[in-house]
Amino acid sequence: MSEQRIRDALREIAGSVPVRPDPSAAMVTNSPGTRKSWLVPVMAAAAVVLILAVGLVSWPGGGQQPAAGGEPTLPDRFPAFSHVQGETGGKFGRAIAAYFNGSGHEDFTFGQLILASAEGDRYREIEVPEVDSGLVDTRLSASGTKLVIGGTSMALVDLLTGARREYPGAAGRYVKPLAISPDERLVAYTVADSRGSQGILALLDLSTGQRTQVGTKDVSVAAFSPDGTEIAFDEGYPDRDELLIARLDGTIARRIVTPPRSSLAGANSWSPDGKWLVVISREPDRYEGQSIWAGDPSYVFLDTAGKAGQGPAPVPAKGIVPAAWGDALLGWRSPTSMLVSGGDVDGTTSNLIVEVNVLTGSREIVSRFAVGPRDDLAVGDVQLATGLLDGIGIRHSTSPDRGIWPAWAIVSTSVCLAPFVVAVILWWRKRSRAVLR
Repeated sequence: MSEQRIRDALREIAGSVPVRPDPSAAMVTNSPGTRKSWLVPVMAAAAVVLILAVGLVSWPGGGQQPAAGGEPTLPDRFPAFSHVQGETGGKFGRAIAAYFNGSGHEDFTFGQLILASAEGDRYREIEVPEVDSGLVDTRLSASGTKLVIGGTSMALVDLLTGARREYPGAAGRYVKPLAISPDERLVAYTVADSRGSQGILALLDLSTGQRTQVGTKDVSVAAFSPDGTEIAFDEGYPDRDELLIARLDGTIARRIVTPPRSSLAGANSWSPDGKWLVVISREPDRYEGQSIWAGDPSYVFLDTAGKAGQGPAPVPAKGIVPAAWGDALLGWRSPTSMLVSGGDVDGTTSNLIVEVNVLTGSREIVSRFAVGPRDDLAVGDVQLATGLLDGIGIRHSTSPDRGIWPAWAIVSTSVCLAPFVVAVILWWRKRSRAVLR
């Protein structure tokens, strides 16, 4: 028994002693796989890059995202320009705003047409054609569910479904949508030789495709009445001293005398109750030596029945008219409170939305458009879903949801990440082998 115990003890001691593997044996064991050893790091790198790229670009923005169909709100801040802004093919949902982002660079522009959700901090770029080195003109409907796109033809995009309908234009000419009727059945537009030029006003029935000419001279601005039965416009710029109000069949209903150097304030120039038409009127220019200073602008309210002196007193507009381009008057929060487009006031924004009380002239900034890190890409042609503005609340906007990056950004990110990931995996494999030895 004692001899057996000694043998068992020796076996236990021998089994507890670590044995270092034979290096030559390890090499022989691993040799069959060395020819395909590159597969492991490459496949691992591809998986890591894919996870990083998709995870990075689709990470939620963290902004407020109420359910679809909730109460519309206006953000107190719109995000700055982004080169990796997410896109939509047309199916977006209800929008509270559409605006052009990316103008003002000293060499070239980075044009984006941005849609802002009416129900949360969600922003998407919708692709529109480019003509004459600029994006074509567009119009957002009152409900925020339709977008009319101009250019060599006219297109209607349903933002709820993504459906698109084309309306042919005149060969070689430019179609510019000016306004959409409150019932979203008619579009007021002009046809000109090039982008930025004026043309004769016409109405397009979106349901039938029927077109009706209105007036006989060039027009730059038009506005439908709140009940959709009339349209106001000023023609013959710059030699004009009146506004024309036409019926939908193109016949002129009446003419309204305007102050000198004035023009309609945009597609939303009618007050919600139909009593007033708002024009921007400028004082005479000032000459100081070799310098010329443009006259100060004011909002002037004209009685739509043509009665002189029936509207509120003019409201000075110095400092709050658009800094880039687009309508000066964006819509109405109440019959006596209008939202207007304003320029930068303190270097922290490229545009403002300012609420102006037409009775007292008081004003308050309700929303800002951020300038971005370089402060050289501005915002222009801001449009609001006017049918959603009555008593609309202002929400605090924190982290915008820009959506998934464009395809080119995902591919570029993956290509840039791949070499780094491959290098890390190869280093890890080499280190692991060294430890085993």
